[in-house]
Amino acid sequence: MVELDFGGVKETVTTRNEFPVEKAKEILKKETIAVLGYGIQGRAQSLNMRDNGLCVIIGQDKRFTKNWEQALEDGWVPGKTLFSLEEAAEKGTIKLYLLTDAA
Repeated sequence: MVELDFGGVKETVTTRNEFPVEKAKEILKKETIAVLGYGIQGRAQSLNMRDNGLCVIIGQDKRFTKNWEQALEDGWVPGKTLFSLEEAAEKGTIKLYLLTDAA
């Protein structure tokens, strides 16, 4: 662990040396991570987790067609890995609420 100073606020941060991706994968191997919202944060975080071998599903409102279409282009499959917000929230064992305030 390292201690960082953010404008006078000291925080202890766990590094990859102490908590490598392999350890996270082991801990999360039985979990389904539901990313609710496929905007800037939702897209980046869900692709990162999927690329690292975690089980990720997306919850996105179809009315936000730009984000829905982006999810399709990125390989998320309706009814398999791409769902409505409500359905993804029900299916996920871990939920990441990444909707914008405007949504």
